[in-house]
Amino acid sequence: MQKIQVNENRYKLLVNVGLRDVVLGYYFCIILKMKSRINMVSSRNIIKEISVFVAGIAFFFLGIFFSLSLSIAQNTQTENNLQKLLEQSLVKNNVAGASVAIWKGDELLTAVAGVVNINTGVPVTTDTIMLIGSITKVLTTTLVMQLVDEGLIDIDKPLQYYLPDFTLADKTAAAEITVKMLLNHTNGIDHEGSIGLNTDTPDKERIIDLINRARTLGQVHAPGEALSYSNVGLVLAGYLVERITQKSWYDLVRERIYKPLEMNHAITQPENALLYRATIGHFLDPDTGHNIRANAPFLSPKYAPAGATIMMSATDLVAFGRAHILDGKAHNGKNFLSENSAQLMRTETIRTPLAAFGLGWGIFEGGAIGHGGGGVGIYSYLYVHPEKKVVAVVMTNSAHGYAVIEEVLQSLYKEIDVVPKGSRSKAIIAKAEDKAIDALPLVGEFEGLGHHHIVTEENGKLMISSIWYKAEGSKEK
Repeated sequence: MQKIQVNENRYKLLVNVGLRDVVLGYYFCIILKMKSRINMVSSRNIIKEISVFVAGIAFFFLGIFFSLSLSIAQNTQTENNLQKLLEQSLVKNNVAGASVAIWKGDELLTAVAGVVNINTGVPVTTDTIMLIGSITKVLTTTLVMQLVDEGLIDIDKPLQYYLPDFTLADKTAAAEITVKMLLNHTNGIDHEGSIGLNTDTPDKERIIDLINRARTLGQVHAPGEALSYSNVGLVLAGYLVERITQKSWYDLVRERIYKPLEMNHAITQPENALLYRATIGHFLDPDTGHNIRANAPFLSPKYAPAGATIMMSATDLVAFGRAHILDGKAHNGKNFLSENSAQLMRTETIRTPLAAFGLGWGIFEGGAIGHGGGGVGIYSYLYVHPEKKVVAVVMTNSAHGYAVIEEVLQSLYKEIDVVPKGSRSKAIIAKAEDKAIDALPLVGEFEGLGHHHIVTEENGKLMISSIWYKAEGSKEK
C-alpha cells in the first residue's frame, strides 16, 4: 500500500487537549505539595495522588494512540477501495497504466496500476512522472497572474502593449487581442492544424518558432466574440512571460511553481525525463484491440506553454491544485500567488452551452474547476472542488484513458456529494431529437494537434476516419 497521511486536524486537537491536561496536572501537583506542607499530609498520600495523575496521563496517550490507529485504518480501507477500483477499471478499459492521487481536506490517497511502457513491463509507482498535456495551460496562466501580482502585467491591456512586434494575418484582430483573451480562449486565433509533433529539427521546434509562424494565422472569430479553445493563445502567454522576465518559460515554471510548492517529481524539458521513472503513451491497435506503444514521447516543444512537455507525479499535481484552492498558499505555508489572483482565475469569464472558462481553469457544475490534458497516446485530468477542499488527479498513459478517469471521478462525485462534471452537456444531449439534417456541412477534413479526422457520407450516414500522429511521418487509423 501507499503512504497514508493521517487526520492532521484530529491529531492536533488531541495533542492540544493533552498538553492542556499535562499543564493542569503540573499545577495540581504543586497545589498538592502546598497542601501537604500546610496540612501536614503524609508523603504517602502525595505519592498516591501523583500516581493517579500519572495513570490519567497514560490513559490519555493511549486514547491518542487508539484514535490515530482508527484514523489510519479508515484511510487504509478507503485507499484499498480506490486501488481496487483503479485496477478493475484499467483491465475493463484496456489501459496501459495509471496513477491517481486525491486530497480531501486532511488526507491524501494514492493508487497506481499498470505499466509505464508495455514493451518493458516496468510498473507504475506513486513517484512515476506522466505527461499532463493541456493541464499545463493552468500553470502558464499562473505564471501570468504572478506577474500581475508584481504589477508587471495588466491582463486587460492589448498584447501589443507588451509585445509591440506581435502580429497576425489579421492586423486589426492582432491589435485588439488582450492578455486576458489568451487565458480564457476568446482570442479567436486560428491554429496550425496537425503539426503538433516534432516534425522539424530541434532548432525549429522552439517557442519563438511558433510565435513567428503565428504571423500568418487568421481568425476563426473576432477577438472576445466567442469561445474557441486556443493552443496558440497559451503559447503566446508563455512567450509573454519570457519577454517580460527575460527568462525561459521552462525556468520560470521550475522557479515560480515547482520550487515553492516543493514539486520534486516534475519536469519541464523532455530530456529530464531520463532522471525519473517516466511513462510513454499508448494507442489501441484497431485490428487486434491491444495496446501499442507510441513512437513519439512528446508533442512539439514549440507548444510547451500550451501542453507538450511537462511531466510530473500525480501527487505533485495535487500539490499544485491544492495551492490554488488555498488561495495561492502552498502546503508549506509559502505564498506563490495572491489570494485575489487565485480567486480571479477560477471566476467565470466566458460561457457557452457546453463549456465555461475562468482564466486557465475550466469551470464545471457545482462550483468545481479543472482541466484535462491529452497528448501522444496519453490523457490526464485535474479536478478541483474549492468548497469541498478536494483535489483529484487521474493520469493515464493511453489515448483512451478517459474511460478510467471518468470511473474514478464518478466514484468521487458520489462520495463528496457533488454534481458530476459534464452533467450540463449530458442534459443537452438528452434533449436531442432524431431528425433528418443536411449532413453536407459536416463532411470534410478536421485537424487538431496530433490527429486528423475525415468525415464522409456513405448511404445517408456520416462516417468518420481518424488518423492519430504517433511520430514523424507515422500515422495510425
